[in-house]
Amino acid sequence: ADAYTDLQDALEQATPGTQIQVAAGVYLPGTQADDTFQLKSGVALLGNFPDGGGEESERSFEHPSVLSGDIDGNDTTDPNGVVTDPDNLNGENTFHVIKGSGVDSSAVLDGFTITAGQAEGARELGGGMLNLSGSPTLANVTFSGNSAKIGGGMGNAINSSPTLTDVTFSGNRADRGGGMFNTEFSSPTLANVTFIGNLANSIGGGMRNELGSNPDLVNVNFDNNYAGSSGGGGMSNDDSNPTLINVEFNNNLASDSLPGLQNFDSDPQLNSILSPSDAADFGGGMNNWNSDPRLLNVTFAGNKSGTLGGGMMNYNSNALLINVIFSGNTADSGGGIYNSVSDPELLNVTFSSNHAETTGGGVHNYNDSHPSIENSILWGNSPEQVFQEDTSSAAIQDSLVQSGCPDAATCSGTLLTDDPLFVRNPGPGTDGVLGTSDDDYGDLQLKVGSPAINAGNNALLPADSWDLDGDGDTSEPIPYDFAYKPRITDATVDMGALEATETIYKVYLPLTVR
Repeated sequence: ADAYTDLQDALEQATPGTQIQVAAGVYLPGTQADDTFQLKSGVALLGNFPDGGGEESERSFEHPSVLSGDIDGNDTTDPNGVVTDPDNLNGENTFHVIKGSGVDSSAVLDGFTITAGQAEGARELGGGMLNLSGSPTLANVTFSGNSAKIGGGMGNAINSSPTLTDVTFSGNRADRGGGMFNTEFSSPTLANVTFIGNLANSIGGGMRNELGSNPDLVNVNFDNNYAGSSGGGGMSNDDSNPTLINVEFNNNLASDSLPGLQNFDSDPQLNSILSPSDAADFGGGMNNWNSDPRLLNVTFAGNKSGTLGGGMMNYNSNALLINVIFSGNTADSGGGIYNSVSDPELLNVTFSSNHAETTGGGVHNYNDSHPSIENSILWGNSPEQVFQEDTSSAAIQDSLVQSGCPDAATCSGTLLTDDPLFVRNPGPGTDGVLGTSDDDYGDLQLKVGSPAINAGNNALLPADSWDLDGDGDTSEPIPYDFAYKPRITDATVDMGALEATETIYKVYLPLTVR
């Protein structure tokens, strides 16, 4: 193997089939702002080798390989040469530390920290990494302390669909898409990725998707990201339909009372947890505007809104919710959900311990909204379970609703009103105040003896369009509950998002006449 003292030389001379092994240290792409490391198709760039090289088994984050844009050497860094906060960028930096433009998935970047990129002026997209019509493969990479006008950590445009596995975006900043920005039909695939502490001055603190960009996210966390005046602290979608599976949104915030997860003209699919976010006036957990998201096995817990929709707000949006839990969300109106000109469909949904200061503890329907609520439980929400006004009317079927059929609602099938007997009821915690950090969101499985066991309607179960059990049959009824246990454990589905904690065995003794 050839040994190089300059990574840029090694990349420029590499041909397809080459593997470049990079030892611990800080590597600059050059001395000018427009210098960058350009990936090549068929070339694998592997980092985190020990000083002086070594075997691939010796690769470790303990000896990090850092690709840095700090070309004049005056940024404030940690001991490894990594910028952790864009405020610590000083002087001149490269516009893009690394580029994957024009490459395919055979271009590999594995085992690096990308830091100190600063995309500005005419080079405003992708401070850490820029992909234009490029789809490289990234693994074990951290983007830290990068800045841009658009896409602080990574910018993807013009049909760019990189694959990211075990990647972290931390402390990156932009006006739009603090961590990642996807536009013009760019649909990256993300698995085991974390967005933490990224900031957007305008929109999309963690991620911004627009113009037909439909990324796939599996096992992704959005934690403590922030967006400014246009919202979407965790994620913002505009004319984009991402798919989110096992994705968690925790404490993602936005200024000007906007939500942590925001959809405009977008129809995302979610299998996620949204908890808790704060300071939103329109949908503390999620805001849908002219959007029809599909939510499966999603939790909204501990989200707050200053006015409408603690967990979710829908405007002219017809969301589909299956096996969804709303617990401990608060708002002025619509603690769980606020609907305006919207007809969402709720199947096997549980609302408990949500609170509104005025009306609609569980659900508030306004302005000709007509949601359907089926096989569901509304219990312990205050001041009431469902509130309706201005020609709105919920259609409730085969559900358990505390205090019975709400005013102006249409109720059919089996309507139960007794305590559903959750394993553990939600509560305000030791301080006795709902909406604070010590809230208990409960265990909303059903205990033995619950009236909601075997009380649902099997005919209302939706088709398994996700093919959750992988059997190729997407027309069969959905096979799992919220906890991925069998959706039907006896002959009939239970009400609510979760089946009972154990199977109910019925024993019929023979009658003996003497």
